Amino acid sequence: MRERLLHVFPDLYRSLKVLLILLAIPLYGQSQCPIPSVVSSSATCGQGATLTASGSTGIFRWYDQASGGTLLGTGASYTTPALYSNQTFYVEAVDNLSNPSCISPRAAAIVQSNPLPSPITIGDSVMCGTQGTLLASGSSGSFNWYTQPTGGTPVFQGSSYNVQLTQTTTFFVEATDNLNPTQTVTFNYTGGQQTWTVPSGVFSISVDVQGAQGGNNTNYGNRGGFGGQVLADLAVTPGQTVYIRVGGWPNTSTSGGYNGGANSNVSSSFGQGGGGASDIRLGGTGTNNRVIVAGGGGGGGWNCGTDGSRGGDGGGLTGEAGYYCNSTNNTSY
Repeated sequence: MRERLLHVFPDLYRSLKVLLILLAIPLYGQSQCPIPSVVSSSATCGQGATLTASGSTGIFRWYDQASGGTLLGTGASYTTPALYSNQTFYVEAVDNLSNPSCISPRAAAIVQSNPLPSPITIGDSVMCGTQGTLLASGSSGSFNWYTQPTGGTPVFQGSSYNVQLTQTTTFFVEATDNLNPTQTVTFNYTGGQQTWTVPSGVFSISVDVQGAQGGNNTNYGNRGGFGGQVLADLAVTPGQTVYIRVGGWPNTSTSGGYNGGANSNVSSSFGQGGGGASDIRLGGTGTNNRVIVAGGGGGGGWNCGTDGSRGGDGGGLTGEAGYYCNSTNNTSY
């Protein structure tokens, strides 16, 4: 028996040795590249900054997060979009852009957004009821005038402001990089709250808010009601946080969609869940902070076929009643 064991052991040893070598190959293929060097930068508010990476493999990928996130660009340099607050970007080195065998840890680069220099102002002294002229210069060359030190709506735009006064009044002026900035931002369903920060120089936003459709009852060919739509203008202030919730389509046949979609209280063959509302909130995240609501559509019902018992369409202030056998007044089933 001892002689047999001596023959088996070397074979087992050779098998383990081969296994260890095979296991080492994929581990080697997933090695890390050296971390790159990157220099933090700064930019004037409303402008972008150019970041530069060096060292390591010389092949770089830029991201908006320390791990995962969105690929922003590739190459040794990356120019950021216009920034209105401090922001951190990340760069990693790879040996191949599309199919790397080594990836470095990401290096962080902080871009500091510097405020515009304060404008130089010249006041005026006038007789009661006569016109005075206020002057601003320097900085960006574009100015907004106010009657209060923070917030509010501009009373004038430009470097020279003519005012007629009957009492001593204090005005305030700020420099901006864009007197009438225009930007379109779209928010899609995520299943959670989203936020947007009002850029510098923006005091009003136009919104198009749409609720989610109710669930379709495919057993009887009855669609869910369409979500409501609200078009409106909202007064905002630069730097203000806007909270957005985009309603969801029912994720099951009887459960309502995200953000208030009603659940069906019958089996899925008789009625579907309702679509979730979409809303905008200012000054907080509670339901009392909602300033715009577009209701979700009702779930599709049973019987009568071809939308004879479809869900009611959602609305802004008032939604549509659901249908049963082509009537909104028929409550029997």
